[in-house]
Amino acid sequence: MREWAVQLPKQDAHTASRLRDCSGVVALELDASIWLRGPYAEDTPLRIAALPGQRYDVLDDGQLILHGNRVPSARLPKGDWILLTSFVQLSLPTARYASGSIVPVPLRLERTDENQSEAGALLVQSHHWLAFINTAPAIRLAPLRFAVASDDRVLVIGQPLPSLPGTYLSFTNNIAIPTGFRWQPAVEPPIARSVFGGEPEAVVLWTTTDDWERIPADAITTVTRAAVRATMAMER
Repeated sequence: MREWAVQLPKQDAHTASRLRDCSGVVALELDASIWLRGPYAEDTPLRIAALPGQRYDVLDDGQLILHGNRVPSARLPKGDWILLTSFVQLSLPTARYASGSIVPVPLRLERTDENQSEAGALLVQSHHWLAFINTAPAIRLAPLRFAVASDDRVLVIGQPLPSLPGTYLSFTNNIAIPTGFRWQPAVEPPIARSVFGGEPEAVVLWTTTDDWERIPADAITTVTRAAVRATMAMER
């Protein structure tokens, strides 16, 4: 099986996270660089071409051919190669480079031009929420759940959402982020959710890279007029 290799400058080690979901990728940390190698797959050439390092094709005997050349010019370095999933770990909320064989990579939010799925949650002020509750038919309330914060915010979860002033959120795997954003690195939702910890049923409200909170599952209630009014009265 054909293999590739990339030599990254150590200051760019965090970019290795872009290949975290690629099967069979291994990493080696040296004094001044990070080496990655793995088997070619359908989308591999484009993904490794975006990395800020030297790219090589690997021969069976470990010789390296600089991509685009025909003659070997180096050899794979020797050392303790480890799976990239062990070498790269996600962290919140700031990036740090640690000595040793673990590179924490910050999970962050960034804007995207891609089409977003329909919002699954809404962050709204309590007075707007109460006005909706007092007039909406019961059939509009039945699919919704809500949680109330002490600062007059209400998180509403479900579809269809009411048309109210507030922040509409994408809702995936119990993570709520503003529509028009995505997280990077683009790991699968269960992996992203695990970074925040806590019980899996708890909801993570993540509004900016540095601003998130975890809402316990028992604080989220099915919407009925009586439940909303009782909960709002307790918070006042």
